[in-house]
Amino acid sequence: MKGNSELTLSTIKEAISNATMNLMESLIMAQDEHWRHA
Repeated sequence: MKGNSELTLSTIKEAISNATMNLMESLIMAQDEHWRHA
């Protein structure tokens, strides 16, 4: 059971990390667009 919960935790951490990276990229892209149109 312990191994299973550790696996889930690392999966969740990975998902959060991926989501954070995607969010940061989206924000950077949006800022680039904003400055380009300014």
